[in-house]
Amino acid sequence: MEGRMNTEKKAEPAPARIEGKCGHHQKLVGYRTKKLVTLFGEVELRRAYYQCQVVKGQEDEKEAQKCSHGRAPMDEQWGIAGTRTTSGVQQYMSYLCSMLTFDEAAEAYRRFLPGKMSARQALNLARPVGMALAAKEDEEVKICFDQAFQSKTDGKEAEQQAMVKDIARLYIEPDGIMGRMRRESVPMEKYEQERKGDVYRETRVGTVFLAERGNERSELAPDVWIDMPKEESQQYVARRTALGGFDKLLYTLACKSGLARAEQVVVIGDGAHWIFAPMWHRRLCLKDEASLE
Repeated sequence: MEGRMNTEKKAEPAPARIEGKCGHHQKLVGYRTKKLVTLFGEVELRRAYYQCQVVKGQEDEKEAQKCSHGRAPMDEQWGIAGTRTTSGVQQYMSYLCSMLTFDEAAEAYRRFLPGKMSARQALNLARPVGMALAAKEDEEVKICFDQAFQSKTDGKEAEQQAMVKDIARLYIEPDGIMGRMRRESVPMEKYEQERKGDVYRETRVGTVFLAERGNERSELAPDVWIDMPKEESQQYVARRTALGGFDKLLYTLACKSGLARAEQVVVIGDGAHWIFAPMWHRRLCLKDEASLE
């Protein structure tokens, strides 16, 4: 694979000049190699590298010294600009990291695919995916609350939604967990800076799911049948406390899961103040979204 890639490029000579994104002419300064982590293992890619060439008379000397932009067009073409892993590796690692810890994901990669992979690399590859998903969640929250704050609503549509109650019971379950964080990865208090060791931060997690009566009775109440979550109905959200906005995030997920269509809403929690605070509880049990403050 490595030989084929580099041989084909030798047969196609690179142009001597190209137009840079900064608006300057860029000159071919030579061919540089770049090691790539691919699904077939590590390969070395040889590609043309260009650098800005400021034409005299168009820029003064001081500004010309500042412009040292470099560019490898093949990196942009293959989607490897600023990274040493291919999109295939990024997809595999993102999938593994969604189900396993970073150490476990790296170990699974090393067992089934050639090449090296560390937990730190797994973290770096999964971080852009997490940021993209967080941005998507924030956009969904904004849309949900923008609709709730609208002064005028379609009365007919609201009436129809109020009449449809096709979900017998909707479960909402929030909780929090203290997770260990690497030092300097988060802002630290003075006492945390003075002592050694890692620091801990709370992450809030919530799940929303539908349920139906199972085949087992409750040990505490023999006349009550235990509800079982419906298959593939469970959805999750999670966010560190310091980032804020978890209540809106969980409320938006509940709305997407059919909060307005539920005959009964069951909130399961351990009694923590942030779970059953007045504002939190009111948002989850609100019947008329348009009156949300």
